[in-house]
Amino acid sequence: MVNTLIVPVGARCSGKNYWTDRAIERFTSLRILKSNTTRPRRAPPQDKIDDCAYYFWTDDEFDRAIAKGRLAQTGAHSGFRYGLNLPYLEKELAHGSGIIPLIPSAAEMIHDRFHQKFPVRIIVLRPTIHLLSQNRLRRGEKTDLVTIIAEDNDLRARQWAAPVFITFELNGTPKDEEILKLFDPERSPQ
Repeated sequence: MVNTLIVPVGARCSGKNYWTDRAIERFTSLRILKSNTTRPRRAPPQDKIDDCAYYFWTDDEFDRAIAKGRLAQTGAHSGFRYGLNLPYLEKELAHGSGIIPLIPSAAEMIHDRFHQKFPVRIIVLRPTIHLLSQNRLRRGEKTDLVTIIAEDNDLRARQWAAPVFITFELNGTPKDEEILKLFDPERSPQ
């Protein structure tokens, strides 16, 4: 079997960590690949995979890693930076399939960097505006409808070049089994 990189992508609070957690529980050959951030850890009840999905760095550590060419900054949100340790990802993918939840710009970078070496499956998560607003309120974030619509439009406008591109809507009562099949690292490309 060829090692596959699964990339759930979406706006903030779109369910990336939720579906990553479900996929890890379901497919034992799939491992979470970490990205890097300068944001603080979330409280455990709020996000149980936080420590599994991120390396938490100071701004100085982040800057040093960028200067050494080990880290590519993929974005910033609320004053915190996010990045990908590319040598780490390459090493991990050599040993098995992985999953890494990302924002759209980071997903494009990962696809461009790795699609020649490993199959990259981008799964675009597009929850309804109502569900996205609920998720953001639950996390204590503001639910600015204009921002939510702008993020969704940005997601729709991107020209994804992944070998497998899957988009689905979450309506608050998704059929988990059907959605989870999309995360199976052994699933053949369509």
